[in-house]
Amino acid sequence: PELPATTLAESCYRGMFISCYALSEAPVLPATKLKRICYAEMFSFCKNLIKAPTLPATAIDELSYWCMFRGCSKMEQTPELPATTLAYGCYSAMFENCTSLVQAPMLPATDLHMRCYDNMFKGCSKMEKAPELPSTTLAEGCYDLMFKDCTSLTKAPVLPATTLKNECYESMFAGCSKLKEITMLATDITANNCLSNWVEGVSTTGTFIKSPQMTSLPTGASGIPLQWNLKDYTLNDETTLSFPITLVEGDNGELGIRLYNYLIEKYDSSQPHELEEEIYAPHYDYVSKVIWIRTINQTWGLSPTGYGIGLSFTSQTGVSLSETGECHFWSREK
Repeated sequence: PELPATTLAESCYRGMFISCYALSEAPVLPATKLKRICYAEMFSFCKNLIKAPTLPATAIDELSYWCMFRGCSKMEQTPELPATTLAYGCYSAMFENCTSLVQAPMLPATDLHMRCYDNMFKGCSKMEKAPELPSTTLAEGCYDLMFKDCTSLTKAPVLPATTLKNECYESMFAGCSKLKEITMLATDITANNCLSNWVEGVSTTGTFIKSPQMTSLPTGASGIPLQWNLKDYTLNDETTLSFPITLVEGDNGELGIRLYNYLIEKYDSSQPHELEEEIYAPHYDYVSKVIWIRTINQTWGLSPTGYGIGLSFTSQTGVSLSETGECHFWSREK
C-alpha cells in the first residue's frame, strides 16, 4: 500500500508489516517529523526485503525506529539517517540481525540521548566497517551492545569522548571476533558499567590506542583486551585519520574551531583565503583548544608538520572534514 502521510501519530505504523516474508519492496515514507514509536518493528523479520525506504526525517522521537528492520536478513543497504538531535532509544535495534548488511549509514548526530544507538547493528555479521561516531558528549547506554557479534568488523570507529557515562560502551564490541584495532580517548571512566564486557570475545591480538593522559585503564573484557599492544594517540599516527572537531561561536559572533585531545604540532596556514591572522596550535597540546577564524564559507587548508589534513568550512551549522576521500560532519558549539 502507499503511505503518503507526512503528519504521523504515536505508534501509527508499529509492526505494520512484521514477518511479511514475501515483502521485497518497502513503501515510500515521506514524513520529516516523527512521533514516538511510529515506525517501531514496522518491517521486522521481512526476510526478503532487500532495500530499505528513504527516511528523510530530521526530527525524531522516542523509539521512532526501534527494531524497524530487525531480522531483515537479505537487506544489503541502509537509508541515510540525517537527524543530528536524537531521542531516547530512537535507533535501538534498528538493524539488529541484518546479516547481509555490509555498510552502515553515516551517523552525524552529536546530541545523543539515553539508549539512542543500543543494539543498533547487533548481529550484523557481514558488516566490515563501522560508522564514525563523532560525538564528544555521551549519554547513558548510548552505544550499549551497538556492534555486538559483528563478526566481520576489524576496526572500531574512533571514540573521542573524554568522559564516559553509565553503561555507554557496555558490551559495545562483545563478540566481534575479528576486531583488531580500537581508539578510545576517554580519561574519565568512573561511570557505572561504562566499559562492562565491552571487548569480550574480540581478536586475541590487536592494537589499543588511548589518550596520553589516561593511565588507569583496566585490562581484560572490561578494559584493554589481554595481549593487545598499547599505544598513545598522536596526530602523527597513520592509524588515526579521524578526529573530533566542533565549530565554536564566540560572544561577538566570531567563528572558531575546537580540537580535542591530541598531540598537535604547529599548523602552517598555507595560502589562507581572507584570513587576517596566522592559524596555529602550540606544540604538544593535549587539551581542548579553540582556534578562532575570521571567515565563513571559505575554503582553506591546514597542514600539520609532517601530516596533511584539509578542512573546509561549509556553513555556520557544520564542518566538512575531508581525508582520504571521506567526508565527516560535526556539530556547532554555542
